[in-house]
Amino acid sequence: FIASPIVSEETVFVEDQEYTFYLDEKYFLHNEYIDIKQIRIDFGDGQGEWIVDDPFMDNSLQRSTTFSNTISKTIGRTMIGRIVVIGIDIGGQWIRYGNPFKILTKKKKDEYPLTPCKGGKDGGTKWVIDPDPAKLAPFNTQYGNPPAVHNQFVRTGPDLFDLALLPVKDTAYFFFKEDGNNCANKVVKRPVIFIDGFDPTNDRKVGDIYKEYINVRVNRPDFPTGIGFGDYMLNNGNGDPNDDFDLIILDFKHGNDLLERNAMALVALIERLNQTYGANYLQDITLIGPSMGSLIAQFALAYMEHNNITHRVRTYISFDGCHQGANVPIGLQNYVEYITKRGILKGVKPIREGLYNGLAAKQMLAHHHSANSQFPTPDVLRNQFLQTWWLLANTRNFPEM
Repeated sequence: FIASPIVSEETVFVEDQEYTFYLDEKYFLHNEYIDIKQIRIDFGDGQGEWIVDDPFMDNSLQRSTTFSNTISKTIGRTMIGRIVVIGIDIGGQWIRYGNPFKILTKKKKDEYPLTPCKGGKDGGTKWVIDPDPAKLAPFNTQYGNPPAVHNQFVRTGPDLFDLALLPVKDTAYFFFKEDGNNCANKVVKRPVIFIDGFDPTNDRKVGDIYKEYINVRVNRPDFPTGIGFGDYMLNNGNGDPNDDFDLIILDFKHGNDLLERNAMALVALIERLNQTYGANYLQDITLIGPSMGSLIAQFALAYMEHNNITHRVRTYISFDGCHQGANVPIGLQNYVEYITKRGILKGVKPIREGLYNGLAAKQMLAHHHSANSQFPTPDVLRNQFLQTWWLLANTRNFPEM
């Protein structure tokens, strides 16, 4: 056989962007000798085949940057093509391998236009949140100080290697009510905190959170048309700015970190918010957590109540929360575990880390492959998390508030 990956594990195609493909001998894997004489690739875009004769004539194992060994293509929503490899085997016989391939793309994001009043852009309000080390220490000790990557690959251009590794911080972004005076004075009066959910690749930004989870259209006869719920919440149009809300979105630096560590970031945000704006509140905090965020919010509130820390949370809203444990089918876990450790995707960590093997994933999954059990059995990290939870106020019930 002969096999070759089309893209690297870090590559994410965005529709209608141009990408450069290149041929490199070290990425052509085969179990029998073959002297590759020609590679023909039809990208299915109506522009004919890309034909490269003697692509590895110099036997170099370095990346080739010659014109003949690279090609740039604009990728639409889906690209279906075919690759053919022609060569001579050890017996001097001409052989030919061919297979189709498919490249899927992500839809180009229609970014929400952040402003100083909405999202903290260009001098607006956003806080870097640093959890109290004293609050973090017991959890880090309990779990043996597991590392968590707090960096993020940021794409700087369309090509394969247009990437930069940048540090990420827990950050709270402020969306002030649509009242010019309040926005100019940066005063929070009716706070709503929305925290991010499970985001193992850390690629969901504050604009994505606002657009996809908050500022969605509401199909109700008593709701104004042509406006998203988030924008309506910030300005309901009744002329009384005291009826509007201020929104704070907490985006975690690592969307697959220990739940307790992210919960301590939320605790730090709530404490700072109350200290800074508490005297101006017309209404106490509404706290909203989607998916993993619902557990983080619940744990943070229970922690604060257990330790007699005032949180001033009036309403806690959980949606799509895995309060009884999350589920990734065990067959899927074992399949991914095999192909990313022994199969053709050997070494591709992001798939298994994001799907089921990150710290938060292990804490949430009711059945984890590491237990090696045919019956639902969690990873040891989930048992540790539940044990900690049981020690908090209300023995793992919902916070009293």
